Amino acid sequence: MKLTIKILPNIKDKIPQDKIKDIIELLSNLLSKIDKSNLTEDDKEIKEIKEILSNLKKYLEEKMQQKSIP
Repeated sequence: MKLTIKILPNIKDKIPQDKIKDIIELLSNLLSKIDKSNLTEDDKEIKEIKEILSNLKKYLEEKMQQKSIP
């Protein structure tokens, strides 16, 4: 989790806005596949991965909204 937090502040400056949309879509698809898989929610690592991916998706969505506002 700490690694994710360190990386996130620099994302908005290094990734073009149109690519951020693609990344958000990929994260959504990945989270959906994890939900549909046979992986158990009791698995601590799976929960952590889902949390990190969800947080990254939310962060990117927020950055997209901020950039959209003139």
